[in-house]
Amino acid sequence: MNNNLKAYHLILKNHTGGGFFSVFNKIINNLQFYFPIYKITWDVVDERNYYGNGEMFNKIFEVYIDDQYKEYNITDIFCIDYYDDRICGPNANYMYREDMYKYRNIWPNWRELYNKIWSKYIIIKPEILEIFNKFKESMIKIKKKQIITFLVRHPVLNNEQLHKKLPSFQQYDDEINNLTNNDLNNTLLICCTDSEEAYNYFSKTYKNNIIFPPSYRAKNTENEAHRNYHDLDDKLYQAILCTLYLTIGDFFIHPNSNMAIAAMYINPNLKNIFLIG
Repeated sequence: MNNNLKAYHLILKNHTGGGFFSVFNKIINNLQFYFPIYKITWDVVDERNYYGNGEMFNKIFEVYIDDQYKEYNITDIFCIDYYDDRICGPNANYMYREDMYKYRNIWPNWRELYNKIWSKYIIIKPEILEIFNKFKESMIKIKKKQIITFLVRHPVLNNEQLHKKLPSFQQYDDEINNLTNNDLNNTLLICCTDSEEAYNYFSKTYKNNIIFPPSYRAKNTENEAHRNYHDLDDKLYQAILCTLYLTIGDFFIHPNSNMAIAAMYINPNLKNIFLIG
């Protein structure tokens, strides 16, 4: 071991009440502040048992390791909290609006920065990437001029919003109409939602132009969808896949959400439209 050279081993931990991307975004946030990285491991156990017993992130991601640092003096960093809390909870409302960056002291290139971290350190299991890539290819084959993805969250997440209120369905309609000039012929809509009410509304309103990714919608109106799958691995897969699906579009319409933050750095070229309820 060379005690004069230091490297870091980051271990992601759960936090009480956190959903999948509420927890996952912590690793991206912490990676911004530590270098060089020797290893990233996952130790995320959900005490509520939404995703089953034991560690869950190892089912989604590979362990990252860079052997060039193995002889360095390794410091373990347990990522229990966000290093910088500007990207989580209600604070994240300002991450979507460039006009607020200076006022809120937000780094203007945060999407590109986080994308580099995501691309370098995060290794998704190949079977999950295969599912995503097949879906993406099938969307491209439809050959529409533009793709609009949008995220509609369950009402239980009102507390994450700027005014404790989710945007209305009409707000989504207005933005879709603006982006398409009221002509949907050349547009494909991809909607991810965990609200049965939203699924019913948008599937009826845009029945000839909308696609809902497989399996991702609420089974009832009391809980978020990814907490209701009978197959626990499927819950985990859909948690990551839904956000990947949102990155496919040219435009992305969304409320405040940890999923939205992730979609925006996974595809930093995605033009986002933030809705405030």
